[in-house]
Formats: sequence, structure tokens, C-alpha cells
Amino acid sequence: MRNIVLILLVALLLTGCDLFSVRDSEPPAVQIPWIDFTTEVDSLLLNLEYSYEYPQNAVNYARLFSSDYVFHFAPQDVSDFSIEQTWTRVQEQDMIQVLHNRYKNMQVTLEKVDDQDQIESAQAKIYRQYNITGISRNEGKEVLTLAEGNMELHLKKEYGYWYITKWYDYRSSNVPTWGKLKYENH
Repeated sequence: MRNIVLILLVALLLTGCDLFSVRDSEPPAVQIPWIDFTTEVDSLLLNLEYSYEYPQNAVNYARLFSSDYVFHFAPQDVSDFSIEQTWTRVQEQDMIQVLHNRYKNMQVTLEKVDDQDQIESAQAKIYRQYNITGISRNEGKEVLTLAEGNMELHLKKEYGYWYITKWYDYRSSNVPTWGKLKYENH
């Protein structure tokens, strides 16, 4: 008798705690945009934007560049701020991690400069005006213009995929350039 009462008591407790009820599944995790196969120039440019806009893509950032990649700082930045003239893929990867630690909600806008792009089957030169905004993680909620200027990208296609081989940065206003933003965050 005691066993039957115990079984009934346990059954009553289990039905009261919804242990056997069906529950709703959790929604899927938000997919972070990234294009794995950069077979088109535009795909590579989108991935460049995604690397800055989504901190989770910082690990993919180095995949944008060829092994012999070189970034060329704006000549005015080199002379005005004693910035080195060039740096490499390794320095780029280090910089993107620091940048994401200092800023959030970054937005990159790349605008075509007339019809200057020169795209061939295995190499290309791309010209864009850029604007980068973000919010400092230390100073609040104000959206800041982090960089503004012009860039010239030299690309090559290897094994069917586009990579950046050279990046030239140019100043266009008094706002810091992309290169200066990189240099301050390395």
C-alpha cells in the first residue's frame, strides 16, 4: 500500500512540473554574413565590410589578403603622424582584433568612384570612397566618424578566388583615414 501511495505521489509531482510536456524549440542562432567563395570582386568587397561590421568575422579577415599583401598608408599620414609607410597581412589581423575591442556597431560604406575600376580575368584595380562609423566601447552611445577617404585596391585571382594584394590609402578631408584608424588600433 505504501508503494502505491508513493508511486501516485511521484506521478502527481511529475505531472505538475511539465516534465513531459512539449516545449517550443529555440530559434536558430543569427547567421553572421560571410561569403566563403570570393569568386567575384563584389564578394571580396562585401567580406571586407563584414570583417569590420561583425566582430565574429575578425577571424576571417586575413583570408581577404594574399600572402604577399602590402598596405600603403596615405602619404600625408606618413609625414604628418610619423606613420610607417607600409604594413603586412599579419599586422592587419592584429589590428582588427584591437579595433573590435575598442569600437562597436561599425558601419563601412564603400562607394564606387566613377567608372575607374579595371577588372580583368586574373587581376583588378578597384577604386572606392569610404566612410567608417562606429561607437566607442568606453565613451557611450554617440556614433563617430572613424575614418573617411579614398582607397585603391589591387586584386589578384588565385585558384578561382579574389585576394587583395595591395591597398593604397588616400586622404580626402580632415577626418582620419582608414590607415590612421588602423595604425591607432594595432
